[in-house]
This record gives sequence, C-alpha cells and structure tokens, in this order.
Amino acid sequence: MLYSDVDIIPEDNIRLSAWEIPSPTPSDKTVIVNHPLTTTRYGSDAGLDGVAAEFLPMVKHLYDANYNIVMYDHRSQGESDGGLGSKAIGNEALVGAGVTEWQDVAASLRYVLAHPQFGDDDIFFLSQCMGANATFLAWKKNQTCFRTPKLKG
Repeated sequence: MLYSDVDIIPEDNIRLSAWEIPSPTPSDKTVIVNHPLTTTRYGSDAGLDGVAAEFLPMVKHLYDANYNIVMYDHRSQGESDGGLGSKAIGNEALVGAGVTEWQDVAASLRYVLAHPQFGDDDIFFLSQCMGANATFLAWKKNQTCFRTPKLKG
C-alpha cells in the first residue's frame, strides 16, 4: 500500500501524525481509522493487556475493497505531539481516553472534508475502543461538522 505522511492540526494546535493511503483505483469512499489507548495507528508490541496488535492487516482489507484511508495517531501517542513535561513532543497534551481526543476526531473529519482528492467522498469512521469514545464525544460536541451528508457511518 502506498502512503503519504501528513499532519492534521486540531483547533488546539496539537500536531497529529497521519497516513493517507489512497485506494488502488479511483474511489468515492474514504474511511478515517483511529486507534485504542496505548496503541498507535500501526498497532502496538504490547497493547493494553500485553497482547500485540497490528492494524495494517485490517486496513489492507479496506484498501482491497477500494477505500481511501486516513489513519492518525491520537495526541500524545505514536508520532503525534503531546505528552507532559520532559516527555512532551511539541505542544503538551494529556491522554484523556477520549475526553480530549474528540478534538482529534473532529480535526480528522475536517481534514478529509477539505481534502482535494477525498473531500467529495462518502466518509466512514472505523473507531476502536478509546477512538470510539472520542468519536462519540466529537459527534456530540461538534455537531455542525458531523451533519455533513457525506458522513455515512
């Protein structure tokens, strides 16, 4: 799967590291993939319970089904900015198990809606664990953004 490294910037200016993975053939479907706590967009060697997780095989199924994909690391995780004190990368940010990450979800949706290639697509979320918490909270707090008829699930 070919990909590009991109940055997504929420309204509070915490830089989110992301991948854009365009579908193998032209597509009108884009899925935004976020991740559980203690993992990254790639997965984790240890996971929450010491069990390794790798998300790329799951994403490969979406790619093979001709979806464009945007995957990002939530704030303070993976290659995104955040953290506190001496461990902070860029701007400081807490991990909130969805309570702060809703801003990341809203920013990822705004990013796709403004994207020159994906902006007219049907848009879907694949949200897992903390990512699902963040998605539901984003939907509640940012209803205008989520009212787009392009959002299908």
